[in-house]
Amino acid sequence: MTVLPHSATLGQGCILFADIVGSTGLYESLGDVAALTAVTAVIDLLSGIVRQHEGDVVKTLGDEIMAFFPEPVAAYVAATMMLETIGQSRFAGQRSVRLRIGLHHGSVLHADNGDWFGDTVNTASRLVKLCKPDQALCSAEVAAVLPSSFRSSIRSLGAFALKGKQLDYEVFEVLPLSDGHRTTLHATPSVMQAAQILHLKHGERRFVVDHHHPRLRVGRAADNDLVCDKTLVSRYHLLIEFRRDRFLLVDESTNGTWIRFRMTREIRLLREQLPLVGNGVIALGCSPDQCDPEQLLVFSIQPVRGTGD
Repeated sequence: MTVLPHSATLGQGCILFADIVGSTGLYESLGDVAALTAVTAVIDLLSGIVRQHEGDVVKTLGDEIMAFFPEPVAAYVAATMMLETIGQSRFAGQRSVRLRIGLHHGSVLHADNGDWFGDTVNTASRLVKLCKPDQALCSAEVAAVLPSSFRSSIRSLGAFALKGKQLDYEVFEVLPLSDGHRTTLHATPSVMQAAQILHLKHGERRFVVDHHHPRLRVGRAADNDLVCDKTLVSRYHLLIEFRRDRFLLVDESTNGTWIRFRMTREIRLLREQLPLVGNGVIALGCSPDQCDPEQLLVFSIQPVRGTGD
């Protein structure tokens, strides 16, 4: 019998588990330091997506993240964004990373230490075990509460036996959202958090990227929006774009761009692209620890306050 170390309250919500596929192989092929850097960067990205979609990161378990969402639609959209974001990213050794994601909605127990537990948590964890790489699965309970406009973005895979369940369980695959679904979501502020704005600081200068100012070009040439006249910086070094409700950094340089999320681990891009989440530092041409201060940009993504354009 499980002994609860803290008092708990019963509520409703959606639990999401995201698991990095083959992390053991990463440690074997890349070595401990490079693999840890890659896994940490992935977890940071996933955590940022959780928070962008009004979820809470409950805990990270090595190569796995557990999150709670009050609204199952927000959890569903976060799962699609996780697959899309990680699928387009490259980490240590220029390797791609693959995910498995499970979602279940129902009654959950919330301990006063911040943890969530109960059958809903166990079911979400079991769904991850059924996933193939690059796949997200949700329960019938999640599928049942999705708006009708989202129904075309799920498909039933039939009934499966889940450990600890007496009866077979119907499982649905989460499919990529269409542009129409993204538009529908924009019109539902109760599901998604407010529109986002990217703030950038370069020395004493300030820049923003949002739907009013969707592009910022950075480089050594005088016709860039942000000019950085340093030898390691390319004439047209990078582009930051507000695209499909997110901020995408596109490296176009010779020496590369380093991104350090939340002032912790860093990722190097070379003629590649990566979505920006949360906050951190962008370094032009070399690692943040080796850069001239003029080659550093501090970024932060925040919700837009108020309404209207």
